[in-house]
Amino acid sequence: MIQLSRKLMELSGLQLLLQKEEDRLRFVQQRLSEEEEKCIRLEKELRKERKDYERLTHLSIQSLFYTLLQSAEKQKGKELQEYLAAELKWQQSRDAITRLQEDGQQLDHHIRQLQEDTADYPAIFKQKEQLLLEDKDGKALSLIRQSEQITSLKNQSREIQEALELGVLLEKKLNSVIDYLQSASGWGTWDMLGGGLISTAIKRGYMDDAREAASEAQHLLHSFNKELGDIKKSVDQQLNMNGFTGFADYFFDGLIVDWMVKKSINDSHETTLNLLKNVRSIIQELTLNASLKKEEVKNAEKVYVQIVETC
Repeated sequence: MIQLSRKLMELSGLQLLLQKEEDRLRFVQQRLSEEEEKCIRLEKELRKERKDYERLTHLSIQSLFYTLLQSAEKQKGKELQEYLAAELKWQQSRDAITRLQEDGQQLDHHIRQLQEDTADYPAIFKQKEQLLLEDKDGKALSLIRQSEQITSLKNQSREIQEALELGVLLEKKLNSVIDYLQSASGWGTWDMLGGGLISTAIKRGYMDDAREAASEAQHLLHSFNKELGDIKKSVDQQLNMNGFTGFADYFFDGLIVDWMVKKSINDSHETTLNLLKNVRSIIQELTLNASLKKEEVKNAEKVYVQIVETC
């Protein structure tokens, strides 16, 4: 009975993990569908902005007079910025799609493996069910109930730990964004003082790195928020990042169009710092909850041993 109980407890844990992974896959598939629709819309906008910019760079005689009156160079610069913004946002969406597709493939592979590992669950469950029906003194029932409690607590502990690990990854990525922005800001100051083409090129290099890191942070942020939503039942605090899931969109809107302006860099830096502050606060809460949940698991296992010893 004890060996059968432990086997069923192990399989129950895998069953819960399987359900969790299937839920994650549905979440990724939904986000992928939404991102693909967004990418189609951004591609249409990109075509439009490209046409607008090309129209200004190939002016007809008829439009030349009107354009000159409207300040041709200023208008051309505005169209170039809008074209650049559309290009980069479209590319960001394509990168997001690639990351989601990779996540989906990994989850699908893990789900197949878990389905194989839990194939014996129905048969084991049936055996244990029969033994419980034959139990006369009720001790077997106490054992199964305690094993179910342990399985549930371990599942909650695993979910908190997974959310914590994601939070730590997000924290590191946001720190990278901040480092790149600080470097770009420093070179931006030098640029305004007459640093020349070299300083401009270096600043733009840091901006490219910051944008790439921000895009990766956005991907992690969605996953982190999903994990926080899943563990609400096992923690007392209201943990969520809903107010920040559009971080990269805000980041890009403020930065892409006017990347030469130091104020835009500083604004994006402030946005990232605010997000990082919230992430660190949640990490602290998760760390505490992870410790408490591990203690609950340990106590539940002690009770299980006591039941076995008295059988």
